[in-house]
Formats: sequence, structure tokens, C-alpha cells
Amino acid sequence: MVHKIANSERGMTFIQALIILALIAIIAVLTVPKLREEMYVRQADSDVAEIAEACEKYWKREGQYCTDFNQLIAKGYLEEIPPNPWGGRYLLKPEGYKVGIPQDDEKVPEKYRLGGIAEISKVYKEGASLW
Repeated sequence: MVHKIANSERGMTFIQALIILALIAIIAVLTVPKLREEMYVRQADSDVAEIAEACEKYWKREGQYCTDFNQLIAKGYLEEIPPNPWGGRYLLKPEGYKVGIPQDDEKVPEKYRLGGIAEISKVYKEGASLW
């Protein structure tokens, strides 16, 4: 009888192990999309800041603001304009001196596009309006 008690308390049963694995899988499924979105937002913030910095350098050296990304590439301020992390593109709005994600980019959550409540953008002219 003593032998049976020692055997039954030796480790987890197969069912207990399955339950623990299921809980780990549920937690992973709930957290991975949030982590991916956070990673995308950080990358987009970094990209936009880099593009805006290139626009500022263009103005300082050329004496005028660029009107499109091709000018930045042609003059060597950037090697290329990367796609945004969602697979879309960035937009240069010369009339507002702003770099961001266009409103019509369906791949990006609406809140991160220009005009969204958490838009990812950077103004590259000192004193320019944020809106």
C-alpha cells in the first residue's frame, strides 16, 4: 500500500501536462499579436524619424524643403524608403511638412494612419503645425 502512494505522487499525469500546455498556448495566442503590433509601431516610429531627419538635412544643405522622396534618394540623404512594417508605404506631405502613413493604406490599423488618434508621423519643419 505504501508503494502505491509513492508511485501516484511521483509526477504529473498526462492530463495535467496537457492542461498546462493548453494554458501556455492560450496565453501565447493572446499576447503575440499585441507584441507584434508594438514591434511594428516602434519600427514605423523609427522609420518616420529617420525620413524626417533626412528632410531636415535636405533643407539645411539645399536651402529648400523636399517635395518627394525621390529627391532625398537622388541627393543621397537616404538610400531607399523602406516599406512600413505592415507592408505598405510612407507618405511625405510637403504642405504640412510631415512624414507619416497615408490614410488610404488599408494594411495599417486606422489609428496609426495620418489623422488617426495615434498617428505615426513626424513634422520635419520647426514651427510647423502638428495638424
